[in-house]
Amino acid sequence: MGIPFERVYRSKRDGDPHWSIVMGLTPLPGRKGVWMWRASETHPEIALRGEVFEGEDGKLVLVGPDGRHTFEPLTIETWEDMRDDVGGFEEIRKAINTDTFLQSWYWDEFAHDGAGNEIGQAEVLARLTERERPDERAES
Repeated sequence: MGIPFERVYRSKRDGDPHWSIVMGLTPLPGRKGVWMWRASETHPEIALRGEVFEGEDGKLVLVGPDGRHTFEPLTIETWEDMRDDVGGFEEIRKAINTDTFLQSWYWDEFAHDGAGNEIGQAEVLARLTERERPDERAES
């Protein structure tokens, strides 16, 4: 499955009333699930375990121990349905006029390490691989 790293999605767990915006989806190394960056200043990084399914329409579904999560490519049409879930929506909406601009605005605004350095998939994979490695001291 080839999930485009720089695509921005809206995401929600079945049963939750609110959508969130996520990007940088990366399959977890050696395990089933995905890592992602959220459009959140306080809790930007999250990983979900489970089986990922890809639809022909660009939607992704992850089914795991935490339930069923849906990921839809973010478009102006779907984003406007999220008006109540997006802080500053009315101000941001004035500047956004294409799906491509919407996608790149979210990427530029949130897909960085907090110091302004854009996240890259190679860096994400290296961090995830390191995090998933068993603690060698525990084996001694």
